[in-house]
Amino acid sequence: MKCSEEISPNIEIEERMKCSEEINIEDRGNDIQKSEVRFTGTSEGFNISVAYKDEKEAYEAYCSYAHNNGFSVRKDHHSFWPNSRKIKTKDFVCSKAGFKKQSDLNSQKKCRRSETRTGCPCLIRFSVDEDGNWIVKKFIESHNHDLARLEDRHLLRSCRNIDDERASVLKSMTEAGIRTVDAFSYLADEVGGVENLGFLKMDAYNFIQKEKRSKIEFGDTNALIQLFKDRQVDDSMFAWDVQLDEFDSLLNFFWVDGMSRIDYDCFGDVVIFDTSYRLNKYNLVCAPFVGVNNHWQNILLGVAFLSEETIESFTWLFTTFLRIMGDKHPLTILTDQDQAMSRAIEVALPHTRHRLCQWHISKKVPSKVSCFNSNNKVRGLFYKCMSKCDSEVEFERSWNEMILEGNLQTHEWLGDLYKIRSKWSTAFNKEYFSMGILSTQRSESTNNVCHGISKPTSSITECFLGLEKIITNWRRNEQDEDHKCSQSEIVPVIRSSSILKQAARFYSRKLYSFFEEEFLQGVGGMSIDFVSNDSSKFLVNHTENKDQSNPWVVHFDASDCTIQCTCKKFETMGKGSDSGSGFIFRNHISRFAYQISTRAQGNELAEQYMLGAMKDMAENIDLLVDGKMTNSNLISKSKSRAAPVSAFKDPQKRRPKGISNARLKGYWEKKKQKKRPVMNVTNTSDKGKDIPSPDVYFPSMPECFSDEFINRRKTREEGGSYTPYTRMMMDSFTSEFEF
Repeated sequence: MKCSEEISPNIEIEERMKCSEEINIEDRGNDIQKSEVRFTGTSEGFNISVAYKDEKEAYEAYCSYAHNNGFSVRKDHHSFWPNSRKIKTKDFVCSKAGFKKQSDLNSQKKCRRSETRTGCPCLIRFSVDEDGNWIVKKFIESHNHDLARLEDRHLLRSCRNIDDERASVLKSMTEAGIRTVDAFSYLADEVGGVENLGFLKMDAYNFIQKEKRSKIEFGDTNALIQLFKDRQVDDSMFAWDVQLDEFDSLLNFFWVDGMSRIDYDCFGDVVIFDTSYRLNKYNLVCAPFVGVNNHWQNILLGVAFLSEETIESFTWLFTTFLRIMGDKHPLTILTDQDQAMSRAIEVALPHTRHRLCQWHISKKVPSKVSCFNSNNKVRGLFYKCMSKCDSEVEFERSWNEMILEGNLQTHEWLGDLYKIRSKWSTAFNKEYFSMGILSTQRSESTNNVCHGISKPTSSITECFLGLEKIITNWRRNEQDEDHKCSQSEIVPVIRSSSILKQAARFYSRKLYSFFEEEFLQGVGGMSIDFVSNDSSKFLVNHTENKDQSNPWVVHFDASDCTIQCTCKKFETMGKGSDSGSGFIFRNHISRFAYQISTRAQGNELAEQYMLGAMKDMAENIDLLVDGKMTNSNLISKSKSRAAPVSAFKDPQKRRPKGISNARLKGYWEKKKQKKRPVMNVTNTSDKGKDIPSPDVYFPSMPECFSDEFINRRKTREEGGSYTPYTRMMMDSFTSEFEF
């Protein structure tokens, strides 16, 4: 009777077990004596008559039972059918079953884990028939330990699981830059506490680490190269290159997508280049190429990661950059005072003007020149030499005055700085287009953003994916600004000024503010003295200092409407006429075609229509160029264009799949279409009616700035394109001013 009472909680499935066999658990590999076993009944039973279709279903059912009763499950012994790898029996036991092997007492361990095993006899044994059904063969529900309380059952290991929905949220939040602990807290708050979430903070961290490891399953470098190949399939203009050492280990790599290549064609005359700190587990340096768009926003023109900041690495990078960008040299590149970088630019970019960051130089001066902090005149002369001298002669005079004032004739650092004065002083760079940028702070701010997505433990694959998100965000900002420009109208500060009205129609909002400030400063803050009777030469001074020793000399040629000034502002802040309207047209068409192909990709009808339309367009352009078609024929043909024919073969899936930059058409785009012979269906006699002719008079303003002169030039050139004047800041919407 005593034996019967002790085994009453246990259910025998296969056969009636003997009393001693039920209590003694030696058959499970445990050495527990009968006296050491303390049986504890459970409150809920397990349905032993149900057959399960596979191991997963059987395990989940038993885990659910275990969670409701307050214990965790561990997979244990199994057996196979003879001459087969098919499971015959499988045991699931309590997590406290058995005992761990005794460790060597002489061995030293940094961390000793607490003992959790108690030799618990709880067990369920499933047998698998020939049809694969899992049937309960043996079931023991007794425990020799206390079960978890209801409020603690969420801590049981086998009961913790991250479902697909919460896994997706956790992954998305961490990829967006949210810390794992914050994402976990958000999910816990959403369900009313950690106990209702189904997993712990440690499980969330393990899940995120597993996701990161899965991205580099076959090695970080191989995963990165595979990403490059995948991007190249989606974006045919995506380009990349890697450099390996003699052991086939990654040294350097560079990549650029299609939109960045088009952006470089539009805005790549001035490039800012700087290297960031080493913030990944391979200690690689992030080296972004940064440009400025027509909204005065940063754009990434390519990104590199370098293992070494040597002449060889920089030479490889600049050569690769130039090759991928179609051998187009930037007009100006700004860097810090890195000697290896400077030597590499001399080798790889011989046609590019190399400028040094003035901010880095200014930061060093106080520690290098002792009298800089105490002598205000020395400090003022130094800053004048940096950016306030209009000519090399004025620079030399100011520099010598500074040297004498501070008694710095033998100063070694200033002597070395003077040798490279052409790289940092604006007086020696008046002939080179630089958009007025004097420092690499745009690149510094880019590096700060890059640091936000890079950690000392980050893989290069993670850095690449993070930078892609940065580019996406920047392009979204550019699209937002495009939208604002197309949906709002700039109101000039002088509403009757035809020049400001014209600039407001063609410039972006940011660049118009630059132009308006310069215009008002020139008209209201300058005094103009005529030197010649034909208004071809005059002197310009600040109204506050009419008697300044070095006034600006302006030469105006009325025959071709060109203006030259000794300040060289047009050369440094505007785009020369060599770029021409063809440059703007080509780049606008490239960006537009890239956006359309992006929108069409993936839709078979859209792809077929685009291919058919491009084929028709190519034929029509050939006819128009050869003079075999008129505008009227083109219009009638375009109206009768048929729908895409189903006989077209599907194109290869190599259309760009980058970020769309689609936006509403602005005034300039519509006007350019009217100017082009292909689309010009407007009577040319209406040209010029958009520009009003109010009588505006400024006492000191030359005749070339008056409305009468503008209208006279406009009438003289009726029916032809206007004479190009200046294009500020590489604006893709830049107009050609008519003076």
